[in-house]
Amino acid sequence: MRESGILKLAGLVGLGVFLWALVTQAPEPLTASRSITHFRPIDVGELASSLDSHTRRIEADIFDVATWRDMAQMFQMCPDPDEAIRAWALIAPASLIDERAGAALARFFTSSMPITGRALGKPYHSIALDAADELRSFIAESGDKVTILHWRAFAWMLVLTDQTDEAPHALEMMRTLAMDASSDVPFRMRTDVLRSMSLAWKLLGDEEKSIAGWRLLAGMMHSANWEAPDLNITWRALGGQFKDLNRPDLQLATYPHAIEFALDWREQSRGDPEWWRIREQILNLADRVDPDSLATDATDPLGRPQLLAACDRIESQLPDLGPRDAGLATLIGLVRRALGDAEGARRALNIGAEMHERRIEHRPDSAQLHYQLACARSLAGRVEEAIDAFERAIELGWSDATRSRNDPALVALRDELRFVRLHERIETSRPGSQVLEHPVRLR
Repeated sequence: MRESGILKLAGLVGLGVFLWALVTQAPEPLTASRSITHFRPIDVGELASSLDSHTRRIEADIFDVATWRDMAQMFQMCPDPDEAIRAWALIAPASLIDERAGAALARFFTSSMPITGRALGKPYHSIALDAADELRSFIAESGDKVTILHWRAFAWMLVLTDQTDEAPHALEMMRTLAMDASSDVPFRMRTDVLRSMSLAWKLLGDEEKSIAGWRLLAGMMHSANWEAPDLNITWRALGGQFKDLNRPDLQLATYPHAIEFALDWREQSRGDPEWWRIREQILNLADRVDPDSLATDATDPLGRPQLLAACDRIESQLPDLGPRDAGLATLIGLVRRALGDAEGARRALNIGAEMHERRIEHRPDSAQLHYQLACARSLAGRVEEAIDAFERAIELGWSDATRSRNDPALVALRDELRFVRLHERIETSRPGSQVLEHPVRLR
């Protein structure tokens, strides 16, 4: 019976981990719910061995957030998560429960994670209120035992339970502790706290402080010797946050960093990254960004000097790249153009067109590659050559007139008579469409 329970638990935990990968790691409002109904509530006794091993890990490292989250998923599977936490607290080491507010931290993770238990309709708001009360007392009474993790949990419990009067002070404590490079707090915890703080300010409606938090995170990421895959993912997430906050200038500023770290990671990936997919995103941003609005501070990773330096470093790698990276030079040219570097943009865009020409040597019968060459030449201002490439793409089977008419990379061709007539040829002789293969996203 015990083996059967363990097997069932393993399946539930695996599925819970999968669901967690589909949602953000930050806590979300307690009003959120999910339509998952097939999870079987389990007794806390079935979790005893797993909870014991998890407890040992977090006792050794209070900042082991991954283990806290795993344990929170287990509590959420119980009929009454709060009762399960109380039962666990009775058998967990006193050093963890009393001296580190372990039960309060367990309530924080359990009530703020949108996993299985939320779907079972458990009283997570009351758990969060209890966590906030316990953490408030612990912070007031425990002096130097209070860590950045306690302030983070306290701030989020206040935000998620609408106790907004106290939340700003807790969020400021998160910022102060995260920026203390002399502390023994792991770097990844410090960046995660800045991320949580910025999201919390956004929930509170203070976009200015949210943007300031994301900028602090950008500075910390830029100065750190962190693994490239993690940094690239974070740079992309950072760009998404600036997009949501309607800051296209800062969104654009994340692209050179994301690209540079993707290049650093390429040897670890299964295939070379391709760049054509994000071309349209940068083209759409370029019209909304005033280069003069970007910071001029040479130390600001989101400022114009640092971004141009990143473009220089990326461009220096172009001679060593293969034909699959032909779109990268064009991409850097577009970034330079948006940054107001007209001369650098012309150089990079022409290099991009030449790299596309060399790529076609390997696949001369590809309609898709000829279409991409037309785009690259158009962006480089080589209008007649671009139309030649577009005509060749049609001869090889290109027939998506809607796409080519609306592609922002072909704006320079739209008023050209040859371009108009080539579309008339598509519509009269080859109805239907040929869809571009979608390149791999930035990893």
